[in-house]
Amino acid sequence: MSSNKLNLGKALALPTGLSRPSSRTSQAAQAPIQSQSKWEKIAETHAAIVSVLETTHWPRKSEDSVKSLITVIEQVPIAKGPSQDDLIHQPANVDQLASVLQTVKTKLDAAASRHGASTKPSAFFHRSETCNQVLNTCRQDIADALRTLHDAYA
Repeated sequence: MSSNKLNLGKALALPTGLSRPSSRTSQAAQAPIQSQSKWEKIAETHAAIVSVLETTHWPRKSEDSVKSLITVIEQVPIAKGPSQDDLIHQPANVDQLASVLQTVKTKLDAAASRHGASTKPSAFFHRSETCNQVLNTCRQDIADALRTLHDAYA
């Protein structure tokens, strides 16, 4: 019975050659993981925005605004995949881009349910102006965030 306790004690003991990694090492190892999750979040939000834009039946008078927004959203760097440098060096501008994309997604979801759901021609006409305003605001928000991000990496 005492030999079982002794073996159990040895099984739980850490080998003397191994040591706990320093906090600096673990923080450095976590940075790419955290960065990767930020870029993954941007990619998910990007895909959701494109999906809403492409699957919603927008008012006819809003089609140009939708196309313009799609053109801008396709310029988001995650559409091509982040470079390794982007994953390691995380400026606050990437956080800003993620935040802007999330806000745009929320606005588009609301606009799609409000403006894309109506089938009455008169309602479409009146709603298309408001819809265009939402789409153009979203386009401008993304363009501004992309400009800021581009300036940070230039």
